[in-house]
Amino acid sequence: MHILTEKDCWESTDDLAVLFDSVPSEVSDRKWFLFACACCEQVGTDIPGVALIARICAEGAGTSTLQDRWSMIGVLSSAMQGEFNPLIGRFLSQGRNDPRTLARSVSSLMRVWEETKRRANGAQLELERSPDQNASTASLAQAAILREIIPNPNHEGFFDDNWRTEHVMGLALAIEEEQVWDRMPILADALQDAGCEDWLLLNHCRSETVRHLRGCWALDRILGRD
Repeated sequence: MHILTEKDCWESTDDLAVLFDSVPSEVSDRKWFLFACACCEQVGTDIPGVALIARICAEGAGTSTLQDRWSMIGVLSSAMQGEFNPLIGRFLSQGRNDPRTLARSVSSLMRVWEETKRRANGAQLELERSPDQNASTASLAQAAILREIIPNPNHEGFFDDNWRTEHVMGLALAIEEEQVWDRMPILADALQDAGCEDWLLLNHCRSETVRHLRGCWALDRILGRD
């Protein structure tokens, strides 16, 4: 297991194995579920219906039971059956009772899908090689998704209730409900006006390169969600 040190920066490494191993055990099942949904959305343009189902799953993350959530992830994965059926069975059977493991397996499956597309010229897919060893566009995208949904484990994460002003909470709820992520910098300004000095959180909200998603760690922290 490779745990991040000060030398290995959570914000910059794209090594998925390192990132996964560094996620604290107390991270909620909801977070892993939303990560799996976002990974599925990455291949939505290639597999009809997958992006839509993933979005529906993510929107129900706060209301459906844990069993229902992972049943829906099973539906997403079944959309990739056929030549991938053995892979689905192998990856998903590893995490039947563990959301963390299952989320990691779903992300692996999506990376294998991309790798197979990349080798569409007829090259043989190396099934025995761990997808975590394959640097790819999907790996880079998933590293960004993980950092968007799960906060930096080296960051204390204190949030003062006094920062949850009516203006801040109104903005945060509107952003989440309407998925209007372009308002995140406005939310950062409101937080700073309320006295927030958590620069990691403020910079995340103001970032022009981060692709915000449902389950954004900064928005969850403001709303008091795990």
